[in-house]
Amino acid sequence: DFIIDANTWQRDSALLIVVASVVISLVTVIVYPARRWAWAAIATGATNVAVTVILMISFTGPWLEAPTYIAKLWPASLISLALVFFTIAPGTRESRSSYPIVIVLGAMVTIPALLWSGRFDGTLSRAGAWLLASLVTVLVIGMLLLARRAWNRWVAVALSITMLVTFVSAQILQNGRGLLGGYGQYPFRSAFVGFNYREQMEAKINVQRWLIARTSPDDTIALWTDPQFLTADVAAMQLWGGYNIFTREAELNRETTMHLEEIRPSVIALYAPGKTHIDTLYETLPPWALPSELECTE
Repeated sequence: DFIIDANTWQRDSALLIVVASVVISLVTVIVYPARRWAWAAIATGATNVAVTVILMISFTGPWLEAPTYIAKLWPASLISLALVFFTIAPGTRESRSSYPIVIVLGAMVTIPALLWSGRFDGTLSRAGAWLLASLVTVLVIGMLLLARRAWNRWVAVALSITMLVTFVSAQILQNGRGLLGGYGQYPFRSAFVGFNYREQMEAKINVQRWLIARTSPDDTIALWTDPQFLTADVAAMQLWGGYNIFTREAELNRETTMHLEEIRPSVIALYAPGKTHIDTLYETLPPWALPSELECTE
């Protein structure tokens, strides 16, 4: 089932925006119970979570470990938040002005900010992620209450700023999850930054062919891939099995050395973007492994 770490959801900052969208849409229904957009927001956000829970219960799999599945929660959460802002803004049948100039100016600032946040390459701490998600939730709820009491040009400006902060923060929370678990990991900023995945996959296939050509069916192969090399370990796992990956760290420690001893390999295959990474791991191999000189390919 490819599950490597079933508890990544407990520290995944990307899921905080999913939770925040449900909380915010629930408050929206309470503040604006007569508006259809509010009910559409809570229905979208709650259904998003419910379907995920049902899938996790019904089918075993890396649902909240793989970025592929986390990303599928993203559209519904953003739609739910957008519906919340539709609820706050004046409707077409209302006499209140929507202040189109404010909307245009807000869009001119928001779009570049979103493109910038999409390139965010940091990893948020758990405390930092919770703080950011909490601030967004409080900000939007405050906006709901403010717009309920009054609507004028300055409130419209406040709404534009709230939307900017919300969607930029959402992107930072998504990008800031880092590489969690081990299955199918890739950075979400790849939607904004090219990573040449095709070339990477072709390189993995060539390495696998090279290794097969230099081993026999009687060999036991222990695998290692650089922990920062995105989906390299998945390529190895698909061919030889996850058990043969003797460590996911840059160096061996006592526990992973014991695992290597359990495998008792006749061949150790090391896969990384550069020889420096391989040399670092190679130097920590135990003496009993009797490693031969490295035979490398690019």
